[in-house]
Amino acid sequence: MPLDDRERAIVSQLSRHNPYHGMSRIATLHALPGDRKWAYFRQELLARVVAIIAGIIVAALLIVHFVTPTPAPKLYVAVINGALDTQDGTSLQTATAQALNLPEGRAGGLRIDTYFNLGTDGLDKLQTMLSSGDIDIIIAKPKDFNQLAGYGYCTPLDHALDATQQHQLAASYVSVNGFNDGHDDDMDYNGSSKGAAQPYGLFMADFPNWKSWHSASGKAIIGVRTGFPQHRDGQGIP
Repeated sequence: MPLDDRERAIVSQLSRHNPYHGMSRIATLHALPGDRKWAYFRQELLARVVAIIAGIIVAALLIVHFVTPTPAPKLYVAVINGALDTQDGTSLQTATAQALNLPEGRAGGLRIDTYFNLGTDGLDKLQTMLSSGDIDIIIAKPKDFNQLAGYGYCTPLDHALDATQQHQLAASYVSVNGFNDGHDDDMDYNGSSKGAAQPYGLFMADFPNWKSWHSASGKAIIGVRTGFPQHRDGQGIP
């Protein structure tokens, strides 16, 4: 409600007794006696100053993040549904990083990630990381590997390996049905595992280094994620 004449007169009278009336907060702070400055600053300016400083820090961190992004891992291995437990996964990561002369971890090195449980949120995590190109290798038990290859998440080995590698590893090939994308115009068609059977993986049981880990599944299969960069001569990765 608007003030009546009496109320306006009272406000005017009170304001005439305020020597800081009409001054900015900064000017008022300078004009106040020393023993009143902190109390006034805390009441009128502290929250604003903290908000400004926080905004500057956030802006600086964002600039640093975009100017100097963390390098992506050179090799990221997703281990599905306990094909290898976490402790052995960490040990395998260390041993493999040393063998490949790579640092450990996501920052430009080697990462073996055993935290993929398809029964909870592991499939969503896997799909997200595959779509962003973060994952390179998938290790899973036969049932899980067949499911993922059927979704189209793995590359046929004749696209991922060069001719020499194909010859050396042919005895360990695992052929499964991939994804059939020939009916993309039909929204009701599910092409999972309806594609041609191709060698999408390798039996890990044929690799002595894999069998040396206590928790390693003897039936595990390893595959290369779809879209993995090919060898420069077009025959596969080096």
